[in-house]
Amino acid sequence: MFGRTVSDIHNLESRLDGFPGTLQEVFCQRSAPPFVKSTFNFGFSPYNAPGIIDDKMAPSEKIKELIKEFNDLSSEVISYKLPQKSILSKIIDHMFYVMLEGVHQLVLDTHFFLKICGSLISKGANRLANKVCEKALRIYFASNTNNENQMMGRPWYDSQVKKAIDALETGILL
Repeated sequence: MFGRTVSDIHNLESRLDGFPGTLQEVFCQRSAPPFVKSTFNFGFSPYNAPGIIDDKMAPSEKIKELIKEFNDLSSEVISYKLPQKSILSKIIDHMFYVMLEGVHQLVLDTHFFLKICGSLISKGANRLANKVCEKALRIYFASNTNNENQMMGRPWYDSQVKKAIDALETGILL
């Protein structure tokens, strides 16, 4: 073909064989964040309600909406004769990766809150906050074993919090 060797043609052919998979992966990566942001808003009342567990408890309306959106997406994927299970499964994988990426911000925000409200924080609250942060970081690093980002230590969080406190407007009386 146009003066190319057979090995060049085979190389092009093998690269093109992977192209649909690459497109599918990009689609899944781009589809996941909107699902996470619209569904798992931790300020939303079901996530910050008191820890009362009773027979009235049910999945939140947001998660039910997510299932409906997934159903719509599933129908669309099927109508284009695409591999439904593979695509939806990858989107779900990426949703959980998106949620994990917020762990460092959670730890930093918690550290900042504890510093600002220092005298108001009981030993019990401090212990619970540390457990939440520790568990979040463990989960993050256990599920990102090939993660090249180093784990930020206490000195890094302290310096980030100090910068933020120094930049705060005066008038905070905590």
